[in-house]
Amino acid sequence: MSVNYIAELNKVIRSKGFLKYLKNTSWLMGGRITQMGVSFLVTARVGKYLGADGFGALGYSRSLGMLFLVFAGLGLQEIVVRNLIKDRANERKILGTALILRFLGAVVAFALYFVLSFFLPDDQVSIYLTYLVIASGVFQALDVFDYHFQSTVQAHYGVKSRSFSTFAFAFLQLFLVIVEADLIWFGWAFFFRNALVGIGQVIWFMRYFDKPLDLKVDYKYGKEMLIDGWPLVFSGMVVMVYMKVDQIMIKQMMDNVSVGYYTSALRFSEIWFFLGPVLASSLFPAIMNAKEKDEKLYLERLQNFYNLNVLVALAISIPMALFGPWFLELPFLFGEKYAAAGPVLVIHIWSLVFVFLGAASSKQMIAENLQKITLYRTLLGAVANVVLNFILIPRMGIQGAAIATLISQAVASYLGYLLSRKTWGTFIMQTKALTFYSLIEKLRK
Repeated sequence: MSVNYIAELNKVIRSKGFLKYLKNTSWLMGGRITQMGVSFLVTARVGKYLGADGFGALGYSRSLGMLFLVFAGLGLQEIVVRNLIKDRANERKILGTALILRFLGAVVAFALYFVLSFFLPDDQVSIYLTYLVIASGVFQALDVFDYHFQSTVQAHYGVKSRSFSTFAFAFLQLFLVIVEADLIWFGWAFFFRNALVGIGQVIWFMRYFDKPLDLKVDYKYGKEMLIDGWPLVFSGMVVMVYMKVDQIMIKQMMDNVSVGYYTSALRFSEIWFFLGPVLASSLFPAIMNAKEKDEKLYLERLQNFYNLNVLVALAISIPMALFGPWFLELPFLFGEKYAAAGPVLVIHIWSLVFVFLGAASSKQMIAENLQKITLYRTLLGAVANVVLNFILIPRMGIQGAAIATLISQAVASYLGYLLSRKTWGTFIMQTKALTFYSLIEKLRK
């Protein structure tokens, strides 16, 4: 490694811009790690209390409800943050319009499920639990206020409100376990959690935003947001399909007990999924700024970011594949009754690499205004997942569902970039990251 490279790296680390983004990322990472750690421990206790059958019913309802919540979001988060960075003068119009759109999206999502529920199997408990998940989308609309802090690299405000709600949610669930509450109350606890998050976002915004009530609604901005966001809406729903359809299909093709085993493995695996989106959300402003100033710098930052994502994902996946099944069976977690989840975890954890690559590449597609590519590749991944689940679940059970998820993640987040010549460069950068090519080249210099 050359002296010049070390000197340049030291210069970047000491820069104010780097320290600002590092602080923002640290808040996001630290907050989410704390939240996910507490959430996981409590979820394990809830899973042990409810048993595989009840835990499976809860997991199924949340998975189905999340599909509708993605629709309610209208794909606005990335679009609004991008617009706020580029057009700070019209921030009040952007935020006000986005807030109204998010509320309307939540109402429409609830109405859609109301119609769908008449065609679902007669499982009133699961239907009721799903209603609670979707209804919480009204409070998730208040996440719009956090977009302001994301665009100004002040993530700690959103982290504080989410951390508080996570701890409150954890204590509430533990209380429900202690009093031996019915399954329905755990659905209400989830609704309560999202309500606290939304209220927290409003409190921080009211406190730190000048004239917070002076928001405006603009039809022109609304139309532009919907046009720019619709590919992200469908791609987000497709992402949820190939991340959650496995639980839904296991429920339909097997039973709630199998869903419970599978869900417990996913809790061990998906607890790490948030790191990719957090890194991407935190560094998105830096990537956008680089694109506006210097194309070469922009591409260098993208390659470095892909390298970082692969390294972090592998640092998690390897030890989890080796020791995860043993941890899962510990008495203070899910226990020996969930031993069937171990092989699922060993397979599913490797999808983390592609989840991280997908989160990073989605930001690149937004920066280059290629949102439709995101839709096409995620649609391909969803189709692959559904087809593979139909083939593998009858033959291999819940392990087959894990294999289907792994392959579909690779298709959507990596191989899918071969669909268009415009994204061949992305495929090459990801390949370099997966093979450590660019890192080896830097070490040689």
